[in-house]
Amino acid sequence: MQKEVTSGIQLAALGNPLIDLYAPVSRETVRAAGIKPGSAVHGEVGRDGLLSLLDRQLFGPDGRIEADKADACGRFFGQKVHAYPAGGAFTAARLLAEAGKTVVFCGAVGADGGADLFKTASKGSGLRLHLTETPGETGRCRYLYDPEHPGPLTIAVTPGAAKALIIDDICSDLLKQAAWVYIEGFVFLGIGWDLFSDFQPAALAVDLASQFAAAVCRPLILQSLQSDKLVLFGTTDEFAALFACRREEVEQNCTAFVHGDVGLLMGEGSDASVVNQRSAGAAEITCIVKSGPSGVTSISRRGVVRHQAPQMKHPPLEQFSIGAGDAFSAGYLAGKIEGSDEMGCLDAGTESAARALTAEGPPFPFPNEARGAEPS
Repeated sequence: MQKEVTSGIQLAALGNPLIDLYAPVSRETVRAAGIKPGSAVHGEVGRDGLLSLLDRQLFGPDGRIEADKADACGRFFGQKVHAYPAGGAFTAARLLAEAGKTVVFCGAVGADGGADLFKTASKGSGLRLHLTETPGETGRCRYLYDPEHPGPLTIAVTPGAAKALIIDDICSDLLKQAAWVYIEGFVFLGIGWDLFSDFQPAALAVDLASQFAAAVCRPLILQSLQSDKLVLFGTTDEFAALFACRREEVEQNCTAFVHGDVGLLMGEGSDASVVNQRSAGAAEITCIVKSGPSGVTSISRRGVVRHQAPQMKHPPLEQFSIGAGDAFSAGYLAGKIEGSDEMGCLDAGTESAARALTAEGPPFPFPNEARGAEPS
């Protein structure tokens, strides 16, 4: 899997490759498996029940991916199951590569055929891969929805190989060469700053990824101020978790932070020397607050820029909007790579997200008629 290192990388993405499994399952079946419909389950909960049954439809008895099933449809309770290679950083990296950018993705997969699945999915996109193979299975995210009762998806995630992500010499060299580095909050937590700081990216973009990741990676965000440029992507709730504030205080806190108020991330007992290595005012910080159909807000020293989401004749149901946030990040970063101004980057991100909401096929597998989205 080792590749010769070359120059000219516009963006290197570091994330957790996940195999996304989408399955129509009744709420009664989910409850019978001991899972609350609409909830998010992490870890190995349910492996001996519903999740194990679902996995057997797409994976062989030895746990390896069966190529003839992984590309399209298994059968699960008489209905279709879809499986796609995904994960936030991988999805954004592939979309950027398909847009003609020079992009490399680094991540860890299991010894279950995951590497082949991601390589196959990347063919023709121009995306370069550096995948570290570790024992066990590739991370899996199962999205369970009830076609008869639209509502929040039941999500069951097992992190898999991401727990053993290692930045080896090749990955480090690739990251050092990249003009931009894009990383998921979960992976940021896993590798820690001691390893990440070895290549000190000049331009760093971090997807906060979840309220939990945002809350516990504050020290790493502080360390990220060593970069010349720092872009933070997150929802209102994720930024509220980052700053430990109320939702209505997010814009105020983002504004203070981008102007150098690092104390917002300094808890009791924090070591001020962590940020004194470099003046907090040296980093050019931008907070991108994503609010779904309400649009997006960019907050930086240049001011606050609000961008409305495009009006869709038939907006997609909430449960079918997975991946739109990753598509936005890809479009926004494409604008950054091209040297666009902030409004141009927001335009590119919004257009990319809108395409994702009306697309059919990986990584957005739901047909338009099921989602109620206006065809592109």
